[in-house]
Order: sequence, then C-alpha cells, then structure tokens
Amino acid sequence: MIGRIAAWILALHGGAALVLLGAVVTVVVLAARWAGRHQQRLRVIVTAQLDRAPLAWIRARYEREIPFLTRRLRPGGAFGLSLTASLAALVGVGWVLGRIVPGRGGRRRRYPP
Repeated sequence: MIGRIAAWILALHGGAALVLLGAVVTVVVLAARWAGRHQQRLRVIVTAQLDRAPLAWIRARYEREIPFLTRRLRPGGAFGLSLTASLAALVGVGWVLGRIVPGRGGRRRRYPP
C-alpha cells in the first residue's frame, strides 16, 4: 500500500514530493527513537514547560477537557485510541474518495432541459 501511495505522489508531484515525504518520515522516526531513549529527560522538559504561566492558565481553564482528550487518545477502553483512530481513518478515506471522484455526489438532471 505504501508503494502505491508513493507511486501516486511521484506521478502527481514529481520526485521532489517523494524526497520530502522520505525526509518527513525520517525525522519522525529519529524523533521517536530519541524520545524512546530519553524518556526521563523528555518528562523533565515537558513538566518544566507545562509549569510556565500561559500553559498553567490553559491547564487550569480547561481542567475537564484535557483529561477527556487524554482518555480519548489513550489505548484501551471502549472510547480510547482505537475509536478515535477509526473515526480519523473513516474521515480520511471519505476525503480521499471525494478527491478521486469529484462531482459525482451532486445534483444531476434526470431529463434533458
């Protein structure tokens, strides 16, 4: 499937888009590996940033909403990450199909004018 996506991107946008896609994937993989190896350091950095005044105000203001989002994005439970990912995939597939088949869902005349 990834090969088909890469071929589609290459056909539409040329080699530059494929190089950019490869660079983005590389950066994401390297960042995830670094975060995996330096979890304690990353927690210290994140905690320090969350204690700053603007973010502390946001955390206090949205005290109920933030735990809802964290539960929604945490794996497990009936309304966890699997449901959120499924809904995101459904929206994504609908958008892709809408882009592939333009103008097919609108009003069509049944009879000649």
